[in-house]
Amino acid sequence: MKKLFSKLMFVALTAMTFAACSDVPNPYDVPGTGQNVPGVADIPGGTGEGTFASPFNAIAALNFGNKLEIGEISKDYMYIKGKVSKLAAEKDRFENNSYGNGSFYISNDGGHGNEFYVYHANYLGNKKFTSGDTPVVVGDDVIICAKITNYNGTIETTQGEGFVYELNGVNRGGEILPSEELGDGYLSESFSKNFGDFTVVEIAGNPWKIDYSCATATGFDNKSKTTTPGESYLVSKTVDLSKATEVSLTFEYVLRYANQGTNEVLITNDYTGDPQTTTWENISGTLQESSDYKDFKKFAQNIPAAYVGNSSVVIALHYKCTESSGTWEVRNLLLKDGKVSDNPAPESTTETKGTKDLPFTVPDAIATATGSGVYIKGFIVGYIDGQVFEDGARFSGASATSVTNLLLAASPEETTVANCMPIQLPTGAVRTALNLKDNPSNYKQEVTLYGNIAKYFGVPGLKEVSYAVLNGTEIGTNPEGSSEPDPSTSGTIDINFKSTQGDWIIKDVTVLPSGINYVWQQDTRYGMKASAYVNNTRYATDSWLVSPAFTLSVNGTLTFSQTQRYGSGNDLHVMMSTSYDGGEIDPAMWTELSVNQWPDGSSWTYITSTASVAAGNNIHIAFRYTSTSSVAATWEIESVNVK
Repeated sequence: MKKLFSKLMFVALTAMTFAACSDVPNPYDVPGTGQNVPGVADIPGGTGEGTFASPFNAIAALNFGNKLEIGEISKDYMYIKGKVSKLAAEKDRFENNSYGNGSFYISNDGGHGNEFYVYHANYLGNKKFTSGDTPVVVGDDVIICAKITNYNGTIETTQGEGFVYELNGVNRGGEILPSEELGDGYLSESFSKNFGDFTVVEIAGNPWKIDYSCATATGFDNKSKTTTPGESYLVSKTVDLSKATEVSLTFEYVLRYANQGTNEVLITNDYTGDPQTTTWENISGTLQESSDYKDFKKFAQNIPAAYVGNSSVVIALHYKCTESSGTWEVRNLLLKDGKVSDNPAPESTTETKGTKDLPFTVPDAIATATGSGVYIKGFIVGYIDGQVFEDGARFSGASATSVTNLLLAASPEETTVANCMPIQLPTGAVRTALNLKDNPSNYKQEVTLYGNIAKYFGVPGLKEVSYAVLNGTEIGTNPEGSSEPDPSTSGTIDINFKSTQGDWIIKDVTVLPSGINYVWQQDTRYGMKASAYVNNTRYATDSWLVSPAFTLSVNGTLTFSQTQRYGSGNDLHVMMSTSYDGGEIDPAMWTELSVNQWPDGSSWTYITSTASVAAGNNIHIAFRYTSTSSVAATWEIESVNVK
C-alpha cells in the first residue's frame, strides 16, 4: 500500500465554501473512526491495494483517505470492496434520486464502525440507476470503483467520479484502470502546492495564486464582496518539442461566471519575456461554464502542427476581468506526447441543469437561449425602463419605475447589461413580491425563478415566471405541487440551509480570537454549521445565526432539523427578539425560546425540534453558539420553518 501511495498525487476539490470543517473534531468522520485527519495512524484491519486485482476493504480505504489533505482527491480510480452497512437519507438513495446516483455506507463486515461513505455514485456499469434496476440495500456485497477524497474530514468517494462496479457478484463492466502518472510530460503540474515550472506575470490587480490546491485567478474578494479589475498571465517554462511528432495539452478546470472576463489558453514559439508584447495563438477552444466549484471540466487539445518540432514553445493561461469577475481554477496540467483522442476521459456523469436541485446560472441560461419549465438562480440587479434592453437597463433598486420586469445576473455587483437576463413578471403573486418598484429591498438579493427561456426584449430572457424562492420564502405556484403560502403566515421562514444561507446573517458578539476565522458557515452537505475547534484547539466564542425579520399574525411554531456533538449541554441556544434592528447583538434584547428536545450528542443523527413563537412584528429568530477554551461543540442546522 505504501508503494502505491507514493506513486499518487492529490488535488483539491473546491468549495466556495468550503473547507469549513477541516479542523472540526469528528463531526464529519466516517462513523466509528473519529480519525479522519491527515497524519493519523492506520486503523488495524485494512487489506488490499486499491487496484482492480486487489481492492481495498473499507478500513484500507479509510486509511488511504486519512493520508489525504483536506480537499484532496486521488488521481486514479480506486477499487473498494465491502458490505453495505447503512443507507443514506431517503432522497439520496438510488431508487429516489432523480439524478440516477446513490449514497450509502460500507464496512468490512456490514457492521457499524469504521464505515466508508460511498457518495453519489453511479450504478452498475457506470450508468445511471433506472426504474428496472435493483436498489442497493443493507447487507449487499459491493465493489466500488471511484476516486477517494477527504471532504472536510470525511473519507468518501468523489461526487461524479465513482460507480458500483459489482453488486452481489453481478457486474456490468466499466472497469477504469489507473491513468498515466502526472510527471511524464514536457510540462506536468498539479498546482496543488506551487506553480512549479510556471511563472506568474501580473499586469494589474490580483495575480494568479495557489488556492484550493489549484492555480486560481479571480478579481473577486469573497470577504469584502468587492471586485478588483485585473489581468494576469501564468507562463510556462520554454519547452523543447523539436523531437516530437504529436503533442497534446490537458488539464482540469472550474470556470465560474465565464462571460465576466477573459479566460484564454495561449501558445507561442517566440516568447519575448513580456506576455503583452508576445504574439500568441489562442488554443482555448470552448471553455465550459461549471455549475459549481466541484464541477471540474476537462480541457484537451492537440498542439497545432506549427509548434510541434519547435524547440522554444511556451504555454500561458491568460486571465482578465474588469468591473465584474469570473473565477478560473486549474489543476493537473499535462503537456505530453500523443493525441488527446488516444486517452479518452471516462463517461461524463454531470447532472442535468435547469432543475430545482441544479438551477441554471445566468450565463448557462443565456447560452441555452430556449427552454420550457426551467429553474434559474441569480441576483436581482435592476430592471428595464421602457422597451429597449440596453438603453433601458437600470442598475438600481431605488425609484424603480417598472413592475413588469427585472434584470438577473450571476453577481450582485453586475452592471454590464450583456451579462444580464431580463425577467418577465406576469400579473400575480410573483410580480407583487419581486418587482423593485414596490420592493426596493430586493435589489442585489439572490432568487430562484421558474419559467420559460425565450426571447424577451430581443435577447434570451425568462418569461411566464410562475414561481420563485426569495430568502427561503416560496412565491407563486410551485410546479412540483405545493400551494402558495397561507396569508396569515406570509413572510415567515422556510429555508433549507443545504441550498442557501438566504438572508440569514452571522453576528459574532465577541471578537474572534486569533487562530479562528469563523464559527458559522453554510455547507451544501450539512446546512449551517458552527464550531470553534480549530487545529486541535478550542476557542471561546459567542456567535449568532440570525434570521431576517418576519411577522406572525397569530402564535406560531418554530421547527428546525439539527444535530450536535461535543457540547456541554448549556452552550447552544435558540433566541427571539422583536426589537433587533440588524446591527450588533445585545443579548439583553433577546429572549431564549424553550426547545422541546435537543440531540443527545451520541451520534450525528438529525432530530426535528420545535419551539413556540409568539405573534408579533419584526420577529427575528437566532441560533446562538457559545464555546470556551475547554468545550467547543459542533452544531449543524439543516432546515428551519416558522409558521
